[in-house]
Amino acid sequence: MKQLKSVLFITSHWVLVHYENHRFLVDLEECTALHHFQKEIGIEVFATSLSPNRKRLVLSNLGAQATIWDLEKNEIRQLGGVTLNTQVLGWVDDNHPIFSGNHGGAGTINLNELLGYPAEELEEYMGWNPGFKGLKYYEDELLVDDMIRESPVEYFTSDIWEYDGKKTVVETLDGSKDFNLYTITDTIHHEVKRYAIEGLEYPKVSVCNDNLVVLNLNELHVFDLRTAKQLGTYTLPKKNASIQTDIERTRIFTYCDDKLEQWNLDTGEKVSVWTGRKLMGFSISGSKCILYKDNNQIQVLDMETKTVQQLLDINESKKSVKINIIKVGRSDTSEDIYKLLDTENESQLNKAFRLIAKLSEDEQTKFSSRIRNYPFQCLVAGLELPYFKNLKQLDLSRKNLKLLSRRIGMLEQLEILDLSSNNLRDLPQEIKNLKRLKTLKICYNNFKKLPEFLSEMPQLQHLDVFCNNVKVIPPWIDQLKHLEVLDLNMNRIKESPKALYSLKNLRVLNLKNNTIKTLPSEVGKLGQLTHLYLEKNELSELPDALFKLAKLEELDLYDNQIRVMPDKLRQLKALKRLMLHNNELRHFPNVLSELKELKDLILTQNSISKEDKKIIKKNAPKECRITF
Repeated sequence: MKQLKSVLFITSHWVLVHYENHRFLVDLEECTALHHFQKEIGIEVFATSLSPNRKRLVLSNLGAQATIWDLEKNEIRQLGGVTLNTQVLGWVDDNHPIFSGNHGGAGTINLNELLGYPAEELEEYMGWNPGFKGLKYYEDELLVDDMIRESPVEYFTSDIWEYDGKKTVVETLDGSKDFNLYTITDTIHHEVKRYAIEGLEYPKVSVCNDNLVVLNLNELHVFDLRTAKQLGTYTLPKKNASIQTDIERTRIFTYCDDKLEQWNLDTGEKVSVWTGRKLMGFSISGSKCILYKDNNQIQVLDMETKTVQQLLDINESKKSVKINIIKVGRSDTSEDIYKLLDTENESQLNKAFRLIAKLSEDEQTKFSSRIRNYPFQCLVAGLELPYFKNLKQLDLSRKNLKLLSRRIGMLEQLEILDLSSNNLRDLPQEIKNLKRLKTLKICYNNFKKLPEFLSEMPQLQHLDVFCNNVKVIPPWIDQLKHLEVLDLNMNRIKESPKALYSLKNLRVLNLKNNTIKTLPSEVGKLGQLTHLYLEKNELSELPDALFKLAKLEELDLYDNQIRVMPDKLRQLKALKRLMLHNNELRHFPNVLSELKELKDLILTQNSISKEDKKIIKKNAPKECRITF
């Protein structure tokens, strides 16, 4: 009896079925088998990778060669000799897949050149027996047996991490405490980061967003890939669990002890998705989960409704195998989508937009008036953006975002982008395509530094970085020639560089709640400055140049260590508010009669004498409110 080997999502609605020596590519929406070929190859397909423009599909066959499937010609070809764990992790383009293998190494290969070799010569040419040799494509030449890293071990697992516009192979070695990073560019860069897991035994790894998940025996270890910091360790009830991410790489799933569970990597909490025995494997896309079992059953689980449907039947005869697909993907009608949109519930809205994204362009126009109200959901669902062609303002605050879609760069008319109160640590470089963007708000996130590509956005006028973990104001800040408002309140800044004071259009500068000890004399160059906030720093004195700011209306010096306010304070003729609460003042200069615009003076928690207080009150402008 022929046996079902594996069933895998390739896209949100394309599914690969490996049934003994038959491979079917199934479209769930159209309920058709797009491609089929018959050939005995390997024990099972354990991984697949589709090229960016859906021209080629590489199948990683357990215990045998990798297979290249040309979907345009429906032709197949084997790639190299026997290896246990050769797989394609990603693609540079349709012609350059990124391979890894079970004896160390990772790299790209020029498929057009490779497929020009006769099939009988390919195994010897590739040199893949017994392990992948880390071939890479460099300067129009395929370098044979060019080891990227020669590994002493006989087993490793790897995955691909896409970060900052680059593709990086993450490799975990059996018996090692390190994981290696290989950045795939025109050459290969090697970096080692260390984590602490004792006794690795055939670990399994998955990259989910910027997290590395390592399943070793029955322990699940989660690391931050950027910092190598361990985020958590969790124990599963049994060893040899199945682990994988969904195809969007946003969620992690495990199957252990007859339970399929979804994990929250931030909290370690898990949610039961399905319970059942004899599950051979699973594959997840969006709300759909394919379950395949050892009795040749293939089912689709809707994780939102918890309903299960049979996906397809396989009919055998002596000469052929036919696949009958049961309609699964299009059971939701337009009326159902409208009902989901009407709920205003976040998860229901996301489901509605995933369904809309699967419709044809003509069908999508039915929902155009509703789509315009939900730009965030459209970005998440991967909808085309003709509806937002002229969008000028986009609020993505409080969306619990860890990553921002690169599609944001398509909103070319955008002028205001609010990303406040998320979990962002970086931004996609595509933001620099927003040539009309004037206001960018990234407050209440987890930025440790300002993205350098912002230096290529001189049109920015308002940059809000309030409440992050930024330690340094970068020297390229002076490139933001048109900046008028810069808010760096509640960061970890120790110095304000001279470059900052080259921003001659700056009107508002907020440096509250940092640890700045001195201001450079260049502060006097900010001739347009009207508001300067320096509360809760470590200033003990002020430079004379500060009092050249003729347009300054508000000066906040709360909670510093200032001992003396100089007589030059009288030069700030436009000053309306002066806040000096909790400093070390014993005297205040007799200049208030010359500050005609002053409306508020706060001097609480200083050591000013009663006599001085009387003089201050006597000389203050009539409408000035003074607080001691």
